[in-house]
Amino acid sequence: MNYYSAIIKQYQERVGTDKELPRITIESINMYHMFRLLDAQQYDKVAGYVGAAANNLLKAGCDFGLMCGNTPHLLFDQIQARTDLPLLSIVETAVAAA
Repeated sequence: MNYYSAIIKQYQERVGTDKELPRITIESINMYHMFRLLDAQQYDKVAGYVGAAANNLLKAGCDFGLMCGNTPHLLFDQIQARTDLPLLSIVETAVAAA
């Protein structure tokens, strides 16, 4: 989980201490299930599946969500439409950084 360590390191640098940790909530989905749905071209079910995970984060009190995998970004807009939780797009972020 390199991304997890990187998030913690950057947070600690920002707050100026290594004695504090950010509050992070993780909603792990079964990527193999998502791949099966994609292979079957059941895109609406994929958006619903990932959107439900985002809604779990919303219920947990998260301010925003991000998807660590590239594949769900194929349906980013459809997933975003399934939740009120603001999602950060790694595609848009990477383009902006480039």
